[in-house]
Amino acid sequence: MAFEVITRSDITQVKWDKLVCGSPDGWVFSLWGWQELILAVPRWGLEDYSFGVMSAGQLIAVVPLQYNPSAAALMSSGWSGSGPILKAGISAKQRTSTLRYIVDHCERLARACGASKVIYAVSPVTQTSLCQSWGVNWFEMLGMRDTSRLSQVIDLSQTENQLWSNLSNLAKRKIKKSKKHGYYVERVNWLDHVEKYYEIHTQTYQRTGVVPHPKEYFAGIASNLANDGYSILFRALDSEGNTCAFHNMARFQEGAYYHTGCSTPTAAEAGGNYMLFWNAMLEAKKIGVRWFDAGWIFPHGASEKQKGLTHFKTRFGGQVHRSFFAELDLPPSDCNPLAGPPVPNPFTRMMEKLLGK
Repeated sequence: MAFEVITRSDITQVKWDKLVCGSPDGWVFSLWGWQELILAVPRWGLEDYSFGVMSAGQLIAVVPLQYNPSAAALMSSGWSGSGPILKAGISAKQRTSTLRYIVDHCERLARACGASKVIYAVSPVTQTSLCQSWGVNWFEMLGMRDTSRLSQVIDLSQTENQLWSNLSNLAKRKIKKSKKHGYYVERVNWLDHVEKYYEIHTQTYQRTGVVPHPKEYFAGIASNLANDGYSILFRALDSEGNTCAFHNMARFQEGAYYHTGCSTPTAAEAGGNYMLFWNAMLEAKKIGVRWFDAGWIFPHGASEKQKGLTHFKTRFGGQVHRSFFAELDLPPSDCNPLAGPPVPNPFTRMMEKLLGK
């Protein structure tokens, strides 16, 4: 197959998102609007290298791709995972050759921009990820290093009673406690709650010793994703009607993701964060979500924060899935704009010949 690269600026938003929404690789962080919002955060200083791949006059792939200076890496995407998005319906042979072309082109771009590595990250609830029955990271077959993580994923096709029975006893007690204290949850308009969200987000991060995200990040989520239902915001209120916690859920077709959240100390003590998570799960089920990604877990986490996150997320049932990551390290001597094309990976080339690719 003959390929041609075109920049993201040469593709309309409609064409970009049409390919993403029709692809088994598609995800929220692959959308045009996501690229726009992360590039608009001054503190991150991301540089856009996103591109499309044409073949026989048709757009067959789009690749969200940014250089992230804080990581000195070319990443897909520069903030949160996407990976290459290939057109639905192409053959396995076409898919392999297209991915090989994309990986090689990303390596050339990384060398040219001085990146130390290339990083791909893929949601565990894309159709492509869910179909990896043996857990094999397809990027490894393209010469990359597997750096995958673990995510807790909940199958919402079960009845509400079944989902409740899968909760840990502690989670059930926390939810009942918050109800007893008069806490309740509602879905709210993102744009109307950016200020309050950021206030509680800042308090939460400062309390846990982490630098808060830039406010522009959440304002971008509200303005670029929420109107089309790709980001849904829930809040928990106490018995006096005071907002005390938020749950920001990313949603794409049958997949959803616990994207970000924050709470006051009082809400956490009363179990409000458990009630909020449970209600977000039920709302996701109502709107047609099947796979709910609770996010990364750390069974061998060294920090107290990692241990706490793991305990919290695994108390809502579900199973452990692979969250696919892959990296290609570039030696410092190779990271310069004068470097030639990458040396083909001999193992990958051998496998492609054996498979007739």
